[in-house]
Amino acid sequence: MTPTSAFRAAIAAQLPSEAAVERLLGRMSAQEWQEVGSVFAARLPEFEVVVAVPGAQELAWAVARARGVPLLDGPWTGEPGALALILTPQLRQGEAERSAALAARAQGLCVEVVAAAVERTSLGGRHLLGQVGIRVRAALQLADAPWGLLFERRAPDRWSAAS
Repeated sequence: MTPTSAFRAAIAAQLPSEAAVERLLGRMSAQEWQEVGSVFAARLPEFEVVVAVPGAQELAWAVARARGVPLLDGPWTGEPGALALILTPQLRQGEAERSAALAARAQGLCVEVVAAAVERTSLGGRHLLGQVGIRVRAALQLADAPWGLLFERRAPDRWSAAS
């Protein structure tokens, strides 16, 4: 699966409705999240532990299993400075993701990347996370338009070796 295949088709079928996208993300099965998780596991930079924001547990488990790293469910007692990946099903304003990243940093983890299955580019989450030195990687980006949501066309996030 690539970010433009099954997951993209499922999201496309829900557009332009924000509520329909929300419902789809809320009812995705573990298998469907596994497909998205495989993309993240293959394309994200190195990390040693996964942290899930609320609602991202299935996605986080999928990525952790694919990479063979632990999913952090409580206080970190491992190596200080371990690279942590924060996962979220949908990045909006970025407040939950920033809180998770700051909590992980307070436990001695190094957080450089938040991965989102869907990034809502019009809502400012990428900017908020950038203020605390965190990059965003998204499988899909959606923009708000007067008639609803559409796939972002202005500056799509590219999966690159430098990411």
